[in-house]
Amino acid sequence: MNVVAEPAAFHRANLERLLARQSRPAPSWLQSLRERAFGRFESLGWPTAKHEDWRFTSVKPIARQTFNLAGDADGGVAEAHLQPYSLGGEAAARLVFVNGAFREDLSRLDQLPTGVRATPLSHALSAEGETLEAHLARYANSRDEAFTALNTAFIEEGAFLRVDDGVKLAAPIHLVFVAGEGDAPFIVQPRNLFLVGAGAEITLVESHFATTGQLYLNNGVTEMVLGDGARAAHYFKEDHGPSAFHVSTVQARLGRDSRFESHNLLFGGALIRNNIRVAFGEPGGDALVTGLSIGQDGQLLDNDVFIDHARPDCASEQYFKGILDDYAHAVFTGRVVVRPDAQKTDARQTNRNLLLSETARVDAKPQLEIYADDVKCAHGATTGHLDEDAFFYLKSRGLDPKTARDLLLYAFAHEVIERMPLEPFRKLAETFLYQRFAKARLIEEGSSL
Repeated sequence: MNVVAEPAAFHRANLERLLARQSRPAPSWLQSLRERAFGRFESLGWPTAKHEDWRFTSVKPIARQTFNLAGDADGGVAEAHLQPYSLGGEAAARLVFVNGAFREDLSRLDQLPTGVRATPLSHALSAEGETLEAHLARYANSRDEAFTALNTAFIEEGAFLRVDDGVKLAAPIHLVFVAGEGDAPFIVQPRNLFLVGAGAEITLVESHFATTGQLYLNNGVTEMVLGDGARAAHYFKEDHGPSAFHVSTVQARLGRDSRFESHNLLFGGALIRNNIRVAFGEPGGDALVTGLSIGQDGQLLDNDVFIDHARPDCASEQYFKGILDDYAHAVFTGRVVVRPDAQKTDARQTNRNLLLSETARVDAKPQLEIYADDVKCAHGATTGHLDEDAFFYLKSRGLDPKTARDLLLYAFAHEVIERMPLEPFRKLAETFLYQRFAKARLIEEGSSL
C-alpha cells in the first residue's frame, strides 16, 4: 500500500509540551497561527505516493517514527565541532542552534553594521512583534504542504534577519544548525525569516550537520522577502548522519528587479527532501538555483524546485547534478509555471546525473507549464555512466583506474561548485569532494601518483 500512517496524537502532545515549557505565553496572533497550522497538518496527513510532488519519495520512514521534542540545548556541542564547517574569518555574524535551541556562547553577533539586525526568532518575537506578525508564515505554503504546516504549528526558534534599504553587507551571515546528543529519536523545526530591504545586498550560509549518528528529523522552513532591486544569495549545505531525516523548504518572494541565488549541497542523511520555492512578485526579477547531490549506500536525496513566473520580464535558471553509488536514489523535480501575464519570461533547467552502480537510481522530472506566448523556455535531463572514452584516455596517459575515475567524478561535480560565487563556501564543498574523490586532489596539486 502507498498510504502511510496518519499523524498520531503524539504531535498534539508535543505541541502541548512546547507551550508548557515556554517562559511566557506566546502572542495571541502566534498561538492562533499555530493552531490553524496544526489543524491543517491533521487534515493533510503525511504525503504519499498519490501526491504528485512526492511520487518518488516515500515518507514512510518518517511517518513510522515517534519523535520527541529536542530538549537538550547543550547536546555535547562545543566550538571544536564547528571548525570543519567554519567560513573562517569571512563571516560577518554567526548564529548557532543546537538541537533547535539558540546557543549564545557559540554565536557571534557583534560585528554587524548599522542597518542589519540578526537575532534568534525567539528574541525577535518580543522586540519585533509587529514585523513578525506582518510577515511570518505569510509566504511558505502551510495550506498544501504538510511538513510546512507542521513546522508552522511548532514555530519557536530559528533566525530572524532584517536588512534596511540600501545596506550592502559584503561578508556572509552564517547560520549553523547542529544535531547533538539528545533523547533520540527527536525532532527539531527551525523557522527562519529574512527581510531584505530595497536595494540591499546580503549573503546567507545555512549549514546543517550532526555530531552523532543518531536518528532525528530536521524539519525546517525559511521565508525570504526581497525588496525592489535587492540582491540575496542563500547557500545551503547539509551533511547529516546516516540515520537522519531532513526536510527543508525555502520560500523566496522577489520584488521588482531583484535577484535571488540559491546554492544547495546534499551530502548526508538517510532521507533528504530539499524544497526550493521562488515567486516573482514584480517584473524584472532574476533567480539562479543550483544544486549538487552525492549519495551512496541507501540514501535518498530529493531536490524539488518550483519557480512561479507570475510577472513579465523575469529570468530563472536551474542547474543541478547528482552522483549516485550503491543503492542511492536521487530525485529532481524542476517545475516552472509561466502565468498568462508573464511575457518575456526566460526560464532554463538542466539536470545531469551519473550512476556509479547498477543499483543506483535517479528520477528526474523537469516540468514547464507555459500560459504566455512571448517566452524563452528550455529544459533537459540526462542520466548515465562515466564517459568510457574519457576514462580510457586518462588510463592511456598513465593514470590507474581509481585515479582516473576520481578525476572524472571530481570534474563533473566541480562544474556545479564553480557556479557558486562565495569562495569560503566553495572551499567547504571542495574539501568534501577531495575526501570523497581522494585521487583527484593528487592530480590537482600536482603530486606524484
